[in-house]
Amino acid sequence: MAIYLLHSNHSVERRLKEVLQKEHQEVYIVRIESLQNHSGPLRIKPQSLFIISGEFNSSSVQLACQFCYQHQLPLLAIVSKNSFQLESLPEPGFLLDIVTDPSDIEILLRVRLLLKYEREVTKRKSKEKELENALSHITNDLSFAKKIQQLVLPKNFSEYSINISAIYEPSELLSGDLYFWTKISSHEYGLILIDVSGHGVHAALVSMAMRSLFPGLLKRVKEPERIAKELNEHMLRMFKKLGQEKYVTSYFTAFILYIDTKNKSINYVNAGHQPGLLAINGAVHKLEKGMVPIGLIPEPSIECETIPYEAITRLLLFTDGLTETPYSIKDNRTEDVKDLFIKYDNLAENLILQKLLLERKKVAPINDDICAIYITLK
Repeated sequence: MAIYLLHSNHSVERRLKEVLQKEHQEVYIVRIESLQNHSGPLRIKPQSLFIISGEFNSSSVQLACQFCYQHQLPLLAIVSKNSFQLESLPEPGFLLDIVTDPSDIEILLRVRLLLKYEREVTKRKSKEKELENALSHITNDLSFAKKIQQLVLPKNFSEYSINISAIYEPSELLSGDLYFWTKISSHEYGLILIDVSGHGVHAALVSMAMRSLFPGLLKRVKEPERIAKELNEHMLRMFKKLGQEKYVTSYFTAFILYIDTKNKSINYVNAGHQPGLLAINGAVHKLEKGMVPIGLIPEPSIECETIPYEAITRLLLFTDGLTETPYSIKDNRTEDVKDLFIKYDNLAENLILQKLLLERKKVAPINDDICAIYITLK
């Protein structure tokens, strides 16, 4: 610990130095003029303390205050009772102690307190820096994880008999919403859209764990009800193991879809998800049949629906971030989405999705992940 006496009066300096050297070995005298240099006194040691004596509102004391505030150094100002007039409070975060006509013992006590505060402030700043570095590291990791999560999403898909487009808007860096589709054969296509309970890292980890199963399940099993059953069993096994460590369980809603463009059929299971919308022969139907969310209970009852189609058919699948607006007058926009689905049926798939997202943003701030998929069957 070093103490710097700012040059003001030789007799005062000698007295202060003698008093301070009773407890401190490093006591230095510094010329006030040196504070006017941009760098200030050279080689200021860490956790140091400056002391100045004189008239409180004198230019030298004010210069010392400015210097110590700029360099975040504690300052003990020793002034006479007659000269002390505090016209304004010191800047926040600046350790300034003002003492009037102190005794030698009081000077030592004030120095002890200031040096103690300085150590605590230095320790706090060090911890804050560590926390800042840790948060920066976490943010960088989350940003990278977000890129990975977006890379595994399939790109918009178009063939003679089918077009598939999607939008993906996470409310945080990571999302629990995720979709996947794949071509199974020349005329068979499988699709899964999920919405994991919760947000952020927890939901994203669950969704990515499920994503690893989708390609094999869709190509091997093909039947939506059997896919739903296998996913349910997998979730229960996974969280049963984690439950032994008192981990909070999780579940997800899902829309599992199988399309056969040769036989013109749509086969689906809705596992507690938002109802899909199907526009066929001038009418819009809600696709709601299925089961409870996946991972909630063992051996749930599963109902699968098969819908034949002939003419051009359109489907809209989405997660609840598109319809739920808890901070607005209308907290659920399912019917609004249905109306927009009909209104924009003449637009291209990607434009319709952008319109739906834009209309959602007009209603209320987005506080949940949003996924929406538009499918045209020809």
